[in-house]
Amino acid sequence: MISILGGLLMIIGSIFTYNGKISHAIWTYFIADIAWIYNAVLLGDIVGGFVITVAMLLGIGTYYKMSTGKLNKNLNKEEDV
Repeated sequence: MISILGGLLMIIGSIFTYNGKISHAIWTYFIADIAWIYNAVLLGDIVGGFVITVAMLLGIGTYYKMSTGKLNKNLNKEEDV
């Protein structure tokens, strides 16, 4: 059941991304990651839970850099000059 919830949250997050609501998408992905970690630990897959946790922490770091303006990428189609 938790896998279905995580998958549905990933679909909702991709819809937010497609519509340009990046902050909503990131928080939805974050909640989906928590569901996936819970599922991995519940099934005894400690390595899978660790990998998901590391990926989630990297995503949080990227979100922080993006929200503070320290990320050297632009989400718009325009070229950075």
